This record gives sequence, structure tokens and C-alpha cells, in this order.
Amino acid sequence: MHYAYSKKMAGTRDRALEAAVELLGSEGVRALTHARVDERAGLPRGSTSNSFRTRAALLDGVAAWVAEHEMGDFDPAFDAATATFDDVVDALCALIEAQANTSRSRTVARYALFLESVRDAELRRPLVENRHRFEQWTVSMMAALGAPDPDTAAGTLMASSDGLTLHRVTVDAGAELRPTVAMVLRACLPLGVAQWSGRACTGSFSGMAEQISDAEFSAAEGVEDWRVLFWGAKTLYQTGDFAMGARLVADIADQAEAVGHAPLIDLRPDTVTVQLLTVGVGLSDLDLELARRISQAAADLGIPADPSAVQQVQLAVDCVDRPGVMGFWKAALGYVPVGDADLVQPDLIGPAVWFQDKEYVPPRNRIHVDVSVPHDQAEARVDAILKAGGRMLGDRYAPVSWSLIDPEGNVVDVATWQGRE
Repeated sequence: MHYAYSKKMAGTRDRALEAAVELLGSEGVRALTHARVDERAGLPRGSTSNSFRTRAALLDGVAAWVAEHEMGDFDPAFDAATATFDDVVDALCALIEAQANTSRSRTVARYALFLESVRDAELRRPLVENRHRFEQWTVSMMAALGAPDPDTAAGTLMASSDGLTLHRVTVDAGAELRPTVAMVLRACLPLGVAQWSGRACTGSFSGMAEQISDAEFSAAEGVEDWRVLFWGAKTLYQTGDFAMGARLVADIADQAEAVGHAPLIDLRPDTVTVQLLTVGVGLSDLDLELARRISQAAADLGIPADPSAVQQVQLAVDCVDRPGVMGFWKAALGYVPVGDADLVQPDLIGPAVWFQDKEYVPPRNRIHVDVSVPHDQAEARVDAILKAGGRMLGDRYAPVSWSLIDPEGNVVDVATWQGRE
């Protein structure tokens, strides 16, 4: 009998608190009386006062209820320790969406309680404690992403999220969230992490970029100097000396500014290598336009291109537990994730690492090397490997790739862009 009574009381209390939050969110603090809560909850008169003897106790109960239920807005599957840039943007957008739309009344109630708590430290306590839990969660998330000052980054991100939530509640319920959240998050992170951030960050001015296929780029006029590889299009210019190379780089900078899109440039004593890529998009119309301009700038200086000399090397890791293995190598190399299967050095100087779900297949090792070469150089590269003592492991995917193995079981895949689309 005692158990049944307690259960009934708990149900009455929860109904009263839910109704109180709705009332507070729709009509404000002045509307919050025991009688109005009973009416809103459909409870017998006096039920709310049996659970909360005073109005102050009712306000305290509502504050604790709001704090408890807001923690449920988090996706339980979200892991702050392993989250990528895109994961974080998704989680924050979902959180703002829930608080500003799905649970709007509860959020408005929280705002009302915070204002009321200016004169009531006890009322403020559960709200502040709940915010502190949010802060700890955000700090751990920013630290895992590589923020140099996780505490400051967390405060900035929370302030921005609060502003977006308030804007949705009071001004525009359909206001777009993702661009602003991504912009603020990028500002909190080192340049490399922010640059390689998947779909959330698409590089310089890439919001105006239109994706084009590898085949479309390769077939376009004015890009005969260029070859499509892993991670964009690339060419090499034989400048002859450092001064001429620096002059070419200066001209490229002018063209990049005109287009509003920046290339990756490697200046050496007698060569300049240029790589074009729109991060989060792949190859775009901006890359095509800039490639044409760079080729013309080099031609104006009388500098020849040698696209046969370019390549892009990456390591490929076979794994069963891809997130676990990828996390290990992210920590070991200091790389940043691009999507859920690639790691890159932020400046793209070192080889990328690609992780593929694959069981162990003898005689292959678990790590092999991928070499992306110009499509018109692939067969020559394969022939050179065979002449050097290699053995063909498989060519059924050619011209996408040829797999070759050395005398001790180490594997290389020679790859091109052809056949991937």
C-alpha cells in the first residue's frame, strides 16, 4: 500500500512539473501558481501544493526538472572523445534544434528561471550546475578536436549556441544553423584542423564552388598541364632556378586572389609544384578556372610544365575496427580526420592514410602503399615495378588500380582517377 501511494505521488509530482514548465514557457513566471498548475495538469485542486508547499519550492522543483531533462537532448551515441569536426557540428545543430523547436517551452521556461534567479541563489543553483555539466562536455569535446585552449573554445561555442537558440526562439524559428556553427567551431581550432573538416568546411570561398567530376576536369580545355590524382589535380613546373620559381609563385598568388581560391604550392630550387582542391567538395569550377589561369601565367613566363612528374602517395590500412585503428594513427601521426575513413597532415605535405574495412588476406600485409599517378603514366609505372622484381597481385580493377607485391610480401597499388566514377 505504501509503494502504491508513493508511486501515485511520484506521478502527480511529474505531471505537476511538466505542466508548470509548459505554463512557465507559455505565460511567464507570474502565471506560475499552484492552482494554475493543477488546472494545466488536470490534477485535483491542491495536488501541486501537496508536493510543493510554497511557490519558491515549486520554482526550485521546476528548475531541477528543466536541468535534468535538458541532458536528454544529447544524442546518447555521441562520443566527444572520438568525434570529428562534422560530428560536433551535427551534434550542436541537433541540440539547438531540440532546444529551440522540439522543446521550445522548456527552453523559454529556462530563460524565465534564469531571470528570476538573479535575486534567488538557491533557484539558480540547479541551472548553474546543469550549465557546468554542459561546459565540461564541451571542453572535453574541444580538447579531443585539438583546440589549443579548450576552456576558451568551449565558452565561445556555448555563447554562440546560446545566441542561435535565442534567435530561433524569438526571431526566426527556421534560421539556418550549420554555417554559423561550423564557422564558430573553425575559429576555435588550429588552421589545419579547421581546413580539413569534411562537408562542414569547404575551403576558401567554396560556398560558391560547384563540384565537377575528375573526368570533366581532365577533358576541359586549358588544363593540359594538369593531372587528376588523389586529393585533387596537380602539376609541376620546371622553373630552372629559385628566383624564377618565386616569380611564378607571385603570379599564382595574384590569380588565386582574383579567383578567390587558394592552391597548395611547393616551391623548390628548380621546380614549383601546384595542387588544386576544394576541401569538402573535391574538384570544383574554382579549381578549373584557377588551373587555366596558372597555366597561362606559366606560359607567359616561358616556364614548361611536366605533369608526368607528379604523383600522390598515401598509406592504406586494412582493419576490422576502423574507428579504433583510425584513432590510434590520428594520435600517432598528429593528423586530422577527413570523413570517417581518411587522415591527412593538415598541410597535405605528408602522405594521407586511408582506412578500409577488410579482414586479413594472406600474403598481404595489413598496411600497403597507394601511389596515385597520372593516368597516362600508370602502365609505365606498373612495367617499371615488374622489371624491378615485383609481381602482379591483381589487375582486375585496372585502370582504377593495379596491385603489385614485392619479394617479401609488401604491396603497392598503382592508381589513377579513371574508372572511379
